[in-house]
Amino acid sequence: MPKGVLIEHRNVVRLFEQTRHWFRFDACDTWMMFHSISFDFSVWEIFGARLHGGTLVIAPVSSVRSPEQLRRLI
Repeated sequence: MPKGVLIEHRNVVRLFEQTRHWFRFDACDTWMMFHSISFDFSVWEIFGARLHGGTLVIAPVSSVRSPEQLRRLI
């Protein structure tokens, strides 16, 4: 049976507000989504791009598993 955790949007916003001084993300950044959407780190990848107006590139599984294909994608 699938499991899940409800995360309120304000928690995601707080995550980025508290780390803003370290990373200084903006609309010029491009984010690559490596992780499955069912993995919690995908929240960072998806919402990082969305909250800052950046570009989100969803890496195909074949690229993630091949260093050469990943290099070309990057």
